Parts: sequence; C-alpha cells; structure tokens
Amino acid sequence: MATTPRLDPRTAEHVARQAFAPSARRLVGLEVEWVVHPVDDPGRRPAYAELAALAELACRFDGRVTLEPGGQVELSTAAVADLDDALDRLAQEADVVHAALAQRGLLGVDTPVDLVRAPGRVLDLGRYRAMEAFFDAGGPSGRWMMCNTASVQVNLGHGADPAGGWRLAHLLAPVLVAVFASSPGHDAAGRPWASLRRAAWEGMDPGRTRSPRLEGDPARAWLDYVLDADVMLVRDGEDVTPVAPGLSFREWTAGALHRPPTPDDLAYHATTLFPPVRPRGWLEVRVLDALPPEVREVAAVVTAAALHPDAAAAVRAALATTGLDEGADVDALLLRAARSGLADPDLHAHAAALFDVAQRYAPHVTRRAARLRALRDYARENVAAARQPHGRTLADALAIAGPRLQPDVGPPPGGVTRTSRAACAADLAAAPAPAP
Repeated sequence: MATTPRLDPRTAEHVARQAFAPSARRLVGLEVEWVVHPVDDPGRRPAYAELAALAELACRFDGRVTLEPGGQVELSTAAVADLDDALDRLAQEADVVHAALAQRGLLGVDTPVDLVRAPGRVLDLGRYRAMEAFFDAGGPSGRWMMCNTASVQVNLGHGADPAGGWRLAHLLAPVLVAVFASSPGHDAAGRPWASLRRAAWEGMDPGRTRSPRLEGDPARAWLDYVLDADVMLVRDGEDVTPVAPGLSFREWTAGALHRPPTPDDLAYHATTLFPPVRPRGWLEVRVLDALPPEVREVAAVVTAAALHPDAAAAVRAALATTGLDEGADVDALLLRAARSGLADPDLHAHAAALFDVAQRYAPHVTRRAARLRALRDYARENVAAARQPHGRTLADALAIAGPRLQPDVGPPPGGVTRTSRAACAADLAAAPAPAP
C-alpha cells in the first residue's frame, strides 16, 4: 500500500523554485470576471443551478469557464505565444459566454464591485465554506471580495529572467491600480476610494494579500511567505476541515495539526494566497479592476509591453526618474493607488513614465494598429489628464434607480498588522480625493 509522502524542507524549496522556473517560450493568458444579474430582477442573485451549465461552454473553445463564490463568471483563455491571439480569443470567447447568459435571462456586467446586492455565496464547496469562515473572522472585507467583486488578470510566462520580472511586476502593480481603478465610491465608513474592489483587499488578512519580500532570492522569499501564511483549510480526500486564523503553515510542519502536511498540501495552500502578483510557473498580475473591453485591451497591452524583456531596463529607468525603484514600499503604494488613483501626484508621475515607455515597446507585443492607437489615445485622454476609466455599472446596464450599497471594506479603524499599511491607513483622510 502506497504511503503519502511527507513534506520535507528540500521538497518545500523545490515547490517554491518551480514557481519561478525559467521558460523558453513567453506565453500569455488572460482572465476576466463578470458580475451576473437576472435581467428581469437584478436585485436577485442567480442560483448555482442557473449558472452551472456555463462550464460546458469550454468545449466550444480552448479556454475555461468557471464560477466564483458569489456567482461571478470567470473566463480564462488558453496560454498562447502571442498577445494579439490571446486578446482575439478573449473577445470571441466572451461573446459566446454573454450569448449563453442572455439565453438564460442573465447579464454579465464589467463592474468591479456589485453595489446592488449584499454579498452572498452561491458555491457550496468545502473550499469556499472554509474561506468564508476564515475571512469572516477578520471582518467583512473578505466576503465582499469573494462574492461581489470582479477583476481582470494578466498571466505572463517568466522568460529567461524570472527574478527580474517578479520585482518589476511588483513595481508596476500600484501604478496599474492607479491607472485602471474603475470602481469609485465610498465605503461604509464614508471614505472615498478610486477602487472599492482594491479596498476590499486592503481590509483582508495581510499575511495572504500583501506583497512578499522583494529583496534577495525570490523563491526563498516566496517560500517564507507561503510558510508564514495562516492555514485556511485541510483536505483529506473529499473532506475539507476549516482552520481558524492564527496557525501558520510553518506551524503545521512542526506538528500543530492532526497529521503532517504533504507536498500537495503545500501546493494547495499556495492557491489560497492572493498577493498582488503571484508566481505559479508564470506571473499572475492580479491587481486590475474589471474593465470595459476596450480599456481591458489597453491594460493587457501596457502590462505585457512593460514586462517584455526588451523593455524591462527602460521601464525601470523611467520609473526611477519619478522616484519609484526597488526600495519602494509596494504595499503602501497599493493602498494609495486604491484610495486616490491618478489624483495621487506621485502615482500620476509614475503612470506617465510607464506609458511613455510602454508606447515605445508596445509593437513588441501587438502588431494591431488599432491596439497601438488605443494605447496612445488612453495615454493622452486618461493618463495625461489624470482621468480614471469609466467602468460599466449595473445601473448603466439596466438603468436601475435607487441608492447603492456602501461596502464595508478597507482597513479597519485600528489599522492592520503590517506597519506600512497601518501608517498609510491612518493617512487616508489626508490623501487626495479620487479623480472624478
């Protein structure tokens, strides 16, 4: 009878290093989410039975269609060698998804935060029951994130320099938040935000949402991050046992739970961690609000262009001229970006520098004249003018009148456990108001 392998330090380090393995081919993939509402009753949350059949759409293309805990629909393209191919696939597959929703009397909306319905989970899986209980113990932000938010994710292969790409992606993360923040509004405490979606992340367990240590060996830093994060659940076959906050994976390896962890436990635990940039054998850039299709394409082009190996040195140099370098406090900048967007003068300067370089290197990632023109137009009309994109809201889509919810998200009044965020949270009242 086969025995289950126990996790030893060498295996744990191997798992972490695999997350940064160089790749000969630089693949790209895109993931988008939509908040879903019944057209005839937008205040109702669709039941799982109304959404489950959407997964079968994947047989019609190479991507995947999955559901998020609150019934949001996620479309993930296949990983391909060409950004134009990825964007074309996304557009075509999104049309199929929206047509299938329409056949069911449902509408998928490019809104980053659902402000019409209170958070409610429709997926009754052990993972999400445990996740909800874990996040509820720390406040309401986690439930808002799980059930009422939608995002865009850009996935990029490491290429030959995983460490350099990892560090640069973290420098870009707060700038991308500032540029593409499209969920303005006030939280339950009356604080204004440029991105209420990012505000939800700012109010959650910092041990699984902050940035890892960026100095030194990235694989070692990632392993420390994974080991130091609290365990959310333990899987034994089909059984899922929730774990309350306060017990790290490192403590589990020391015997704190009913059985020792396995390599599979470590790999699965990493899927319950949600830093702004996550390594999985490629880079997941996870900071973008859900966006209208035309803005989503600009976001993908600027992200891919800035992280292209040929552009990396120029991007670093341009950002450094505006005061953004690898010594920056990325987490504090992420909070400022979520709060103020391009109204923050430092982030506005960083964004202008980023787009200047991205326009020069965009032909490395797209050959489409329309996409290059859209990037130039966005740089002029939004970035230079410090103007946030106008995200589509449910009210726009269905002409709904009436008040909107003010989500209970963001850092609590007492701050959070990380000093940088706590200090930044204390300065929220003095931060620039989001641009209109």
